[in-house]
Amino acid sequence: MADEYPNPFRSEQMSLVQLFVPTEVAHDTVAELGELGNVQFKDLNSSVNPFQRSFVGEIRRIDEMSRRVRFFANQIEKEKDVVPIRPLYDSAPLITVGPRAAQTIDELDVTLAEHESRLVKMNDSYQTLSERTKELVEAWHVLRETAVFFDRAHGQQTNIRSSFDDSSAPLLQHDEREAQFSANVQFDLEFVAGTIDRARIPIFERVLWRVLRGNLYMNHTDIVEPFVNPATGEETRKNVFIIFAHGDALLSKIRKVAESMGATLYPIDPNADKRSDSLREVTVRLEDIQSVLYNTGLNRRAELVKLGESLRIWQDVVRKEKMIYETLNLFNYDVRRKTLIAEAWVPTRDITNIQIALRHATEESGTNVSPILHELRTHKTPPTFIRTNKFTVGFQTIMDSYGTAKYQETNPGLFAITTFPFLFAVMFGDIGHGFIIFCGALYMILSEKRLARQDLGEIMGQFFFGRYIILLMGMFSMYTGLMYNDIFSRALHIWHSGWIFPESNATSITGVNIGHVYPLGLDPGWHGADNILVFTNSYKMKMAIVLGVTHMTFALCLQIPNHIKFKRPVDIYANFIPQMIFLQSIFGYLAICILYKWSIDWSKTNAVPPSLLNMLIAMFLSPMEIKPGLRLYRGQGVVQPILLLLAAVCVPWLLVTKPYIAWKEMNRIHHQGYSGLGDGPRDEPDDVLEAEEEGDGRAIVEDASEEHEQHDFGEVVIHQVIHTIEFCLGCISHTASYLRLWALSLAHAQLSEVLWSMTLEPVLGPTSLFGWIALILMGLFWFSATVFVLCIMEGLSAFLHALRLHWVEANSKHFEGGGHVFNPLTFADESENCDGSPSPPLFPLSPPLRRHFCHPRNRAIFVRQGPVTTLDIFSSTILSTKIPAMPAATASATATPSPASLKAAAAAPSDAVAALFVADAAARKSAVATFAAVAQKEGPAALTSAGFPAAVLAGLADKKSPAAREAAADAIVQLVSAGAVKALEPIFIDSGIYAALIEAFADKMPAPRTAAVEAVRSYVAAMNPWATGLILPALLHEIKTAGKWQIKTGALVILNQLVVSAPAQTARLTPDIVPVLSEAIWDTKADVKKAARDSLTKTTALVSNKDIERFIPALIKALINPVEEVPNTIALLSATTFVSEVDSPTLSLMVPLLSRGLNEKLTATKRKVAVIVDNMSKLVDSAVTVRPFLPKLLPGLIKVEQTIGDPEARGVVNKAIKTLRQVGEVPEGDGSDLPPLKLAEGPALAQSLVSIYKKLGAEFPAKDATTVYVSALAANLVNDKNFEVPQWDGLAPYLAFVLATPEPTDATHEWVVRSATEGEEEEVAEDDEEGEDLCNCQFSLAYGAKILLNTATLRLKRGHRYGLCGKNGTGKSTLMRAITNGQVEGFPSPDEVRTFYVEHDIDGSEADTSVLEFIISDIRIQANKEEIVETLASVGFSDERQKHAIGSLSGGWKMKLALARAMLFKADILLLDEPTNHLDVINVAWLENYLVGLKTCTSIIVSHDSGFLNNTITDVLHLNRFKLRRYRGNLEKFVAQVPEAKSYYTLEAAEDYKFKLPDPPLLEGVKTKEKSLLKMRKVGFQYPTQPVQQLYDISLQVSLSSRVAILGPNGSGKSTLVKLLIGDMEANKGGEIWKHPNLVIGYVAQHAFHHIDNHLDKTPLEYMLWRYQTGEDLEEMQKASRQISEEEAQKMKDGSIVIVEGQKRIIDEIVARKKLKQSYEYEVSFKALSSSENIWMPRDELIKRGFEKKVLEVDTREAQRLGLLRPLVRREIEKHFADFGLEPEFVSHNTMRGLSGGQKVKIVLGAATWRRPHVICLDEPTNYLDRESLAALIEALKVFEGGVLIITHNRDFSESLCKEVWAMRDGRLEASGHNWVEGQGSGPRIDKQDGEEEVQYDAMGNKIEVKKQKKLTASEARKAKKERMARRKRGEEVFTDDEL
Repeated sequence: MADEYPNPFRSEQMSLVQLFVPTEVAHDTVAELGELGNVQFKDLNSSVNPFQRSFVGEIRRIDEMSRRVRFFANQIEKEKDVVPIRPLYDSAPLITVGPRAAQTIDELDVTLAEHESRLVKMNDSYQTLSERTKELVEAWHVLRETAVFFDRAHGQQTNIRSSFDDSSAPLLQHDEREAQFSANVQFDLEFVAGTIDRARIPIFERVLWRVLRGNLYMNHTDIVEPFVNPATGEETRKNVFIIFAHGDALLSKIRKVAESMGATLYPIDPNADKRSDSLREVTVRLEDIQSVLYNTGLNRRAELVKLGESLRIWQDVVRKEKMIYETLNLFNYDVRRKTLIAEAWVPTRDITNIQIALRHATEESGTNVSPILHELRTHKTPPTFIRTNKFTVGFQTIMDSYGTAKYQETNPGLFAITTFPFLFAVMFGDIGHGFIIFCGALYMILSEKRLARQDLGEIMGQFFFGRYIILLMGMFSMYTGLMYNDIFSRALHIWHSGWIFPESNATSITGVNIGHVYPLGLDPGWHGADNILVFTNSYKMKMAIVLGVTHMTFALCLQIPNHIKFKRPVDIYANFIPQMIFLQSIFGYLAICILYKWSIDWSKTNAVPPSLLNMLIAMFLSPMEIKPGLRLYRGQGVVQPILLLLAAVCVPWLLVTKPYIAWKEMNRIHHQGYSGLGDGPRDEPDDVLEAEEEGDGRAIVEDASEEHEQHDFGEVVIHQVIHTIEFCLGCISHTASYLRLWALSLAHAQLSEVLWSMTLEPVLGPTSLFGWIALILMGLFWFSATVFVLCIMEGLSAFLHALRLHWVEANSKHFEGGGHVFNPLTFADESENCDGSPSPPLFPLSPPLRRHFCHPRNRAIFVRQGPVTTLDIFSSTILSTKIPAMPAATASATATPSPASLKAAAAAPSDAVAALFVADAAARKSAVATFAAVAQKEGPAALTSAGFPAAVLAGLADKKSPAAREAAADAIVQLVSAGAVKALEPIFIDSGIYAALIEAFADKMPAPRTAAVEAVRSYVAAMNPWATGLILPALLHEIKTAGKWQIKTGALVILNQLVVSAPAQTARLTPDIVPVLSEAIWDTKADVKKAARDSLTKTTALVSNKDIERFIPALIKALINPVEEVPNTIALLSATTFVSEVDSPTLSLMVPLLSRGLNEKLTATKRKVAVIVDNMSKLVDSAVTVRPFLPKLLPGLIKVEQTIGDPEARGVVNKAIKTLRQVGEVPEGDGSDLPPLKLAEGPALAQSLVSIYKKLGAEFPAKDATTVYVSALAANLVNDKNFEVPQWDGLAPYLAFVLATPEPTDATHEWVVRSATEGEEEEVAEDDEEGEDLCNCQFSLAYGAKILLNTATLRLKRGHRYGLCGKNGTGKSTLMRAITNGQVEGFPSPDEVRTFYVEHDIDGSEADTSVLEFIISDIRIQANKEEIVETLASVGFSDERQKHAIGSLSGGWKMKLALARAMLFKADILLLDEPTNHLDVINVAWLENYLVGLKTCTSIIVSHDSGFLNNTITDVLHLNRFKLRRYRGNLEKFVAQVPEAKSYYTLEAAEDYKFKLPDPPLLEGVKTKEKSLLKMRKVGFQYPTQPVQQLYDISLQVSLSSRVAILGPNGSGKSTLVKLLIGDMEANKGGEIWKHPNLVIGYVAQHAFHHIDNHLDKTPLEYMLWRYQTGEDLEEMQKASRQISEEEAQKMKDGSIVIVEGQKRIIDEIVARKKLKQSYEYEVSFKALSSSENIWMPRDELIKRGFEKKVLEVDTREAQRLGLLRPLVRREIEKHFADFGLEPEFVSHNTMRGLSGGQKVKIVLGAATWRRPHVICLDEPTNYLDRESLAALIEALKVFEGGVLIITHNRDFSESLCKEVWAMRDGRLEASGHNWVEGQGSGPRIDKQDGEEEVQYDAMGNKIEVKKQKKLTASEARKAKKERMARRKRGEEVFTDDEL
């Protein structure tokens, strides 16, 4: 059991494995193993040149990709401004495994090449442009400086200095000094101008003087701005020079000298005008090229930013790919079989994980060819691997730095966890100093997640790595500081001192011991004493010796586990015992003497305490004589000689014993009766031979290349001599070495004392201001010195000394070393992995102990001399197999019997089945594929007829052959993996295979046992999940009653798989599971107990009750430790408010706790249980749920009620009993004798299935195994009330096995309908009911593949009003449309019964038609004009209104028009779908009265307005479970009969149905939510076609806090007001409308679908891409406020003329915007002029000139640029619509035409809120939202951070949300409520909280890293403002951040 879990005492047990990897899965296999990180591959191609290996080409390709990635990283690093690089953990992964792996790498290669090509071109272009810019800048400076020189010289006579030969003449003279020469001589001078490096000017001048002999005039000027080399980034400073000379020869020399000095020459014309032209030309060219250079730089940076988004993931992929192919180059390639063969070291307990990884790699690659893993035997020494975690890794690293432990040697790192920090603390002991380093380590530990992601540098990184070491060092230092009574060199007076110092004026006072012993540590009386140093020296020196001897003794004892582990008993009595005696005889004796001396009170004796050092010396010099003053105890003269004698005896003991035993052993081996085919004897234990005979699933490989170390007798003797000398001398030196504990402790204390006394002590007790200042300053200095000198420097010193004591003094006593580190292939980045420990395996197994198969020196096969036995033949057969060249085989090739034996064992199976058990893997694989194909086609019959069940059972029952048992179980796995599980399912249980496999869980051999568990696990994972109820009972029975613990653990593994593969079905069965697991957690076997607890945790995780989710761990603890935890858990639950529905899984977890709580003694606990039962019972939906738990709760409650004494508590219990009785429908009794619940049974459902097939014209066998099985599955579905058609369609493949025709899905559809309606009473025919039948038909209805109604009966009476009710999605609107379209079978034709469907179908194409013409033009109307006019007048249409165009009608009037049309139709049946939509309260009341008044017309009404329905209908038609049932009475009576129907009309948000609105971004200048964002002042409006004005003097405001309900009757102007607000229309009767420039409004119109009517053939994704393709909302661009009318265009034309510098210019476009105080100014471009001529104009000026809508366009664009725009990418759009409950499948793959109305509404809402609006405006949302969606919208609007405007007639909706009311009456606004007018911005500020920084993305979906800017202080802001003003005075264009 010790090897099952990580054991830090020794290194992990390792295995050498061999992998046969098919080439097609090789890459994915290595990738999977690299992710796993626990496989160290061997190089099988060591003799092959690296350039001749198989995957050199791939590595070269990856190297090229790596070069490109490094190039990108270098370019990003060189960029002046930091380019954000997305971290790896935040990057989307690249899938480089699986079928598309090669394509992904190819695409990545192409992508990298394209990016490199673009970047190289950009770099070249940028460098070329930079060089050209540099030349132009130099030319510009040359021209300007030349012009300045000539301008200065203009008007003066040219002075040329005569040529002098005098060498002392100056080289150049300035203009002022040239006047001394002759002014009468004139020459026509020419000149050369250019630029040169400033550093070369002196040399240039001197060379020119010498070459031209002074015949020149030179002037030069500095260029202020440096020139930057674009390639290197180096700065160069240059000067402009101009040189005058006469003659071409001189000028030629000047040019040559200048070029040789690196100068650049520029041709300058002497003519001033031409120079001016050249300067202008250069200036223009420079501006142009700088613009191009700037844009190139922007493009280059954009490219780098794009690269930065993917750089880390590219680096990771390239790194992993290179590692994969380098690893593949270590494999040996079998050309014939196209297979790669690898050998690797792995931790034995991880083999299961590796096999799972191999299987996963095969599945990921999309192939059926799986790698094969063999476990090999070898003589090679495995690598050393010790598992660590983040706590132990630091200590282990310290010890591993000394050397790698030998394989399976005792690990010293385990004990260093305690000994290392303790020895450190002995040297560092100080409470204060220890507390400082403890706090530092604690901070690093608490912040480790954050710090681990930062680059801490080398030094801080080392501290962070050792944070847990530092933590323990600090803790132990505080402890030793307490022992030393030392805190910052001061004493702690915790208790009374044992010393008193009498008051005296003497210079020296002697303390008096009062007999009191200080309880803990050093007495504080010693502090300050003159002799403290003498005392502490002696104390700490002796303590160091005691600790050192103890530490060495413990280290020496660690030899024992090593000797036992490696079976070296000789070393125990030949090495360990004499070493221990030698050490203890001398140094152990010294330590005991120290302790003895300390134990004596020498003040009470007459003897003088002896010097132990002298005593030890005398012990060696004169052991028999005890000198006076050296006697410590009686008998000392006898003890010491004995100890010396023992020590002396130990030396020859060490020298002779082991060599002598080795010599004897060699002689014994030489005379043994074994000889090898090689060169040495065989020494083989019997248990190894037994393992061979049984077959332990491992291949045996002899490696001829492995040469083991051999020793002769002389070497053994020499080694022992050296070892003895080293140990004996080491004991002396090492004991002395431990004195460093004393030395460093003393030094540390003294240094701390000196620091205190010289810094802080002199300034304590300040009496003046300067004294306080000195105290503060010296205190800071003292603290800094304490931290950096005493804590860090001294701590490092103590750390290194503690390291030395462990490495040398301790490890030398036991550490053997010589191991090599386990270095697995791992993709884990070392910088991110701080603990280095791989993840634990899923199923830790305990493999059998592996021993060497033969003697280490032998490389051949050994056979016993004498008769050849069967075992010898068997062993030789196995060993002679050449494993590397064998074909792929199973992992159990060691003991695979012949196919003949397996066939015999399988009774009489067919050849096809026998082929499944052969040894050859390729043949077996082929047989499995063929057999599975037949089984998939023919089903269970194929398996049965072939004898497969019998063969499997025979194989599992073969007790003599483990391989046969394993092969039988493996056959199940292979069949399941081949896809034939459906054929296996019907016979798996009934044939006995399931029971046999469960029995095999306890097989004695590990291979069959593992195979059996895997067989059942794989079957359970692949089976139909509804078979869980069939599989589970046997598992629970075995967990509860099995006698063998292996069966229990195996059953728990299968249960865990059920939790994963069938969570919903397992959750339903938790009432059966939890009680069994609750008992299993108390199993006596630790393995079962642990596995049961794990299964219990996983099973209870299926409980989905939100109220108890957080208490699940506490509930599990209560089951494990009921005595301690039950009262506490009950107390926790009693304080919880239960609101979620309580189902069976919840009760299964709660009832064991509650029943236990009823047996507690405390009355308070029992009362709390009763409260919990009462609260939870109220939330149980039906008696069926609670019935199974009544016998466990009700008797206990009744007993408590009868025995409890507290009257109040008894009342609570009685209340709980009543609630439980009511819910469980148990009026009397204790619930223990309740009749069983009526459940669906398989036979009944089978008969139903037979009758269905008979109806379809086929005979279906009722007794067939498949029929029985599929009926059992159907019973589970029915009992779970699951009648979803897709679930039942899952039964069709089983039916196809029995009968292929008729179509099985037709049968399952009929079956689900029949099962859903089974047992329900059909509606009684109402033959005797009075009234005329308009319809009496039976029909079925479907929508697509979804069944809505099946054989439903619809009977309608004349004059009745039917309310059509049902859950969302049951098909109410579909039924009404089907009736209208004549799709309901048996419904009367329109000739018999006139049926009219009333809906809001008046579209925009008829907007200009008058109301009267619209009705008259409808050919369906059966009335004349007079009757039409009269009917219209009856519903409120006056003569004047009848002449109005339909387009001018409000939504309410349009609905009234539709109702009037229905009245004129004179229908027999009216179908009304949401008729109250758009109607105000008055018109709803009118509609009620109208419908109630219809006596001959029948109505079918669908409405979510419960009040309207209740007042109107006479009957209810209920759609439920595929049937249509009629209930008499109104809605109240219907709800009383069907209580669950209440949820149809409640306005409550469902737990799993919520909307989420995007929070608006911050607006510039808006600091509070009350700040006005939109205002109206005295606004009026009149429709052009209307004679009357619609709106008068409207004044209002909207802010972020607005929650406005806009109320009013139909036609009062509500929608008109909203359209003016959002810009759909413009005010035409005066007034002003103001909006914040960056304001975004989300608007959903009254007729919501008009937004998408023209796009129904697009998917929602395509619609969003169209609508926001330009970054702006195209729908908004089409608004009236954005369209430029002819008048506005003329006004813009008139205002476009601007006079600039006396020139007339015409405004072309407005291109940009920036801040201007409280407003903005805009950059204006002009026609026919370049961008350099643009100017900035204020906003007000542009608006006056008529450019208001152009300004609005720029405002919109700038708002988007400032971050209000979201990336228009698929991922973001799908995420956005998911917030409205729309699945990605509908967003990206379904056109909107095929979506339901509710889904279309979600699209409209999502599109309206895409731009993260600040204000949301919804016009009659109750018209297009059902109650559930409306409730979700209310909850979303409540937490929305922006403003909300709602037009509604729904009182519940408005009152639950709005706090402001805008009442519209006759076109006038009457506002009331919160801050509705003239809000002054009062209220709390809008500030982003810490951690709420919003994530922004660019248009490509890449994350934008936003840097936080430091907020300037007031002084810094003033300084910056002064600098800006100064720069503006100099002519520079400078803006603040707010102005940009």
